Amino acid sequence: MSGEGGMEFVADLVSLEEFFGAKPVLEYPDLPMQRNSVKIEAELQNGSVWFAFVPFQGWGELRLVAKPFSVVKLLLADISHISVRKTEEDHYLQIRFARKQTSYLELWLRPKVLLFWGNEAPSGEDADLEAV
Repeated sequence: MSGEGGMEFVADLVSLEEFFGAKPVLEYPDLPMQRNSVKIEAELQNGSVWFAFVPFQGWGELRLVAKPFSVVKLLLADISHISVRKTEEDHYLQIRFARKQTSYLELWLRPKVLLFWGNEAPSGEDADLEAV
């Protein structure tokens, strides 16, 4: 897939459903996920989340509505990787970008909605992260 552009790796539909608590919908049911448009809409305890992405084109859109803060809408380009990470302590979605100087975006939905995205290179150690 790397020769065609787009995302090299994408979380599978099962892990996305487990993370969001809602079933992902493929726009074209007869096409494989890598060649499709994937949409997920989930109601949360204190808001909602809507996420859509197209793996072979490397773009996505994320909308969050969470109380007490307001609406967040992000249009994302140059996505190279989407994964769902689950450890004993955490369960989050990570989006990586093709540009080396763009930090990873990380989204937690439980127990509270947290969105982290910084402006430093994704070294993990000295990233300048911001919480929304």
